Amino acid sequence: MRKKLLALVLAGITGVGLLAGCGSSDKSSENTQESEETVESSTETQAEEDIAQEDTEDSAEADTETDALKAASEAEIDGELVISIGDHQTDQYIWKIASAKGFFEEEFDEDNISVEIQMFSGGPQVFEAVAAGGVQFGIGGLDPLINYSSSGADISCIAEFAINDHSYPFIARTDLGIESVADLKGHNVAVTIGSYRHNAFLTALQENGLTEEDVDIFNLSNADIVTAILSGEADAGVVSLANYEKVKDVAEIIDYAEEYKTSHNIIVVDNAFAEKYPNTTARVLRVAKKSIDWLLENREEAMEIFADAVALPTVEDAASYYDTMDFGLTLDVDVIKADLKSTIEFDLENDILTEDLDVEPLVDDTYFKLAGF
Repeated sequence: MRKKLLALVLAGITGVGLLAGCGSSDKSSENTQESEETVESSTETQAEEDIAQEDTEDSAEADTETDALKAASEAEIDGELVISIGDHQTDQYIWKIASAKGFFEEEFDEDNISVEIQMFSGGPQVFEAVAAGGVQFGIGGLDPLINYSSSGADISCIAEFAINDHSYPFIARTDLGIESVADLKGHNVAVTIGSYRHNAFLTALQENGLTEEDVDIFNLSNADIVTAILSGEADAGVVSLANYEKVKDVAEIIDYAEEYKTSHNIIVVDNAFAEKYPNTTARVLRVAKKSIDWLLENREEAMEIFADAVALPTVEDAASYYDTMDFGLTLDVDVIKADLKSTIEFDLENDILTEDLDVEPLVDDTYFKLAGF
């Protein structure tokens, strides 16, 4: 609509210029110029008013959609409802922002709906809680979605909120002379088994001429890898960039997980909850969208909130993590399914999975659409 209005403005100005060329005297030229400026000003003013009117109408339409979604949400709830959301202790922004800025209260307080955030050490632990019914929503990567779905969990991806770019480094202690993935042969490496980082690390081994038998992989949570690196128990590890900030005095980055595999950060839901409360599920996505919009406009404060929430030494340490995240609430079903399929193929080839898995039920855009996105 705005492009059409601007095109009309330009067309009006061009038309006036052509008419001005028909005059012959200086006075006529002056009058034509004045007329041109008047018409141009009038046309621009009208365009601005039309755009303002369009913004007002868009805002009113959005308010109407919000009111309708809220009313539908209230209708599906009998009494009070407590929503439990799983979050990471060591990374991820959106729920920390929503909690700190009161976005959950703004969305739900008038409707007898309360939200509680439960902290876990990493994505696989969050997904385990969603699968077990301990929380209704979680965040993490595609790999734990596959792992728990293959075990019978009825969960699905309902949105993507960020893609990482060099957010998950492969790190090694500086006193061991390890400068690349190829140098890890014969060393022990701490990884969160079943996570995106685990899958990316196995891919990195293959692309650097190594196998799992060439290294000693042991399973630790993201937070515990920090302790293992600091104590010397682990020679190397795969961590979040935020956690690397805590060990950078004794370890260095030798590569990045994203060099070997795309990192999707997704929101998952317990399907039983979503089917019972579809409109409320859509409203949770609206809170996620509000958090992302806010953090994109408030970088410094967002980093302060994040640094405090994950106990980073300084606010500046949060910058590297923030700046390597491409934030935005989206859901490209075809892309997600394609990456799920390729991950499943890799898992089957490497005996992480023993049976193939249908990706169709793993991504559901019902609630994304219901939220108006």
